[in-house]
Amino acid sequence: MSVKEVKKQTSSLKGNLVTSLLSLSLFFPFIPFDVPGRHEIFPLFILFLFGFKATLKYLIPINFTLLIFFIFALVFDLESKTIKDFFQVAAVFSSLFLFSKIPFVVLQKVERNIFKLSFLLITFMVFQRLFPEQLQSVTDLMSQRKMLVVDFRSGGVRGFGPEPAYTGSLLISFFMFSWWIHGRLQLNRLLLYGLGVLLTMAISATLTFLALVIFQFLYRLFFVRDLALYDKYHLLVIFILFVSSAVLIDLSVFINGFDRIATFFDMLWSSLVNLDARGFLLAEKAFGSQRLQYLLDPVTKICCGGFLTNSYVPSYSLYGKVWFFFAPLHILLIGYFLIFKKLTAVSLASLTLGLFFGPILLVLLFIGLIHSKTDEKMEFRNV
Repeated sequence: MSVKEVKKQTSSLKGNLVTSLLSLSLFFPFIPFDVPGRHEIFPLFILFLFGFKATLKYLIPINFTLLIFFIFALVFDLESKTIKDFFQVAAVFSSLFLFSKIPFVVLQKVERNIFKLSFLLITFMVFQRLFPEQLQSVTDLMSQRKMLVVDFRSGGVRGFGPEPAYTGSLLISFFMFSWWIHGRLQLNRLLLYGLGVLLTMAISATLTFLALVIFQFLYRLFFVRDLALYDKYHLLVIFILFVSSAVLIDLSVFINGFDRIATFFDMLWSSLVNLDARGFLLAEKAFGSQRLQYLLDPVTKICCGGFLTNSYVPSYSLYGKVWFFFAPLHILLIGYFLIFKKLTAVSLASLTLGLFFGPILLVLLFIGLIHSKTDEKMEFRNV
């Protein structure tokens, strides 16, 4: 074997290794042990995003920019929470920028790897629901939270995540990535990720997933006028998972979960009818969550963010954090995506998720904000 062939083979092995590590870090972004600040998600994937020739040249500029902010934060004695939130925003936008520079064929490999890993995850979730006591110790190894495998509120399981809502959000991020890669909702991805979200029984994840599917259906109905189902393969195993979960799992738990979702819808509908925006955002509080209430200021005020007023405002959505740091200039950023970027169904979905969704470090939730260079060559990607 010639020296040139050896170098080529070594480069190929290195590329496959980086691609595999990127896939794994996106699939499992959680920290399974206690760390200062009780952080549960770490964007390790950004390190592997720099592992490609096309992205390595941006390592110094991006890190230099972050260093400038860190010095600025020390000079002005910013709160540690403010610094942490800024680095979260920086991690999201830096990652999206780096994703846009990676060859599309590599991202296709990443998506396929994540889909295979997700199959293992959702199979594990089915067994969690069937044998929760036996899998308690194994589940605890994967999260710094020591909670029951089956959530006492909803009856959902948490997979590898700290809680069902986190796992549901993660699966939705994979769903978004698949949608962006393939340009449409592939049926096998739709069924697999849908089953996973259903097993979490998290209100936020379940409603979000259903809203995304309905939105894509309506978009294709009125704008693309193509309602055909795609890629009808590899469905047998997924069908078996659906049947086994329906037959073997205690359906009363799922019925109770759907009752909670129905009650939540009633509260939202009452708030909408009465034109009560505040009540709409606070409806989730009755179910043990308070994340939407932190959108009150970002949604109702244009100026000014806490960064200018020197007061920390917690937020769990990407929009809330951007508002905190840049308001009123955040209007320009929103205008850029709405006016100057070519809007597709997946990009509109990512913008909407950016308004409401957290945790924001699940960067694939916002993958639609990237304009792929392959769009011009692949017409179906515009759906």
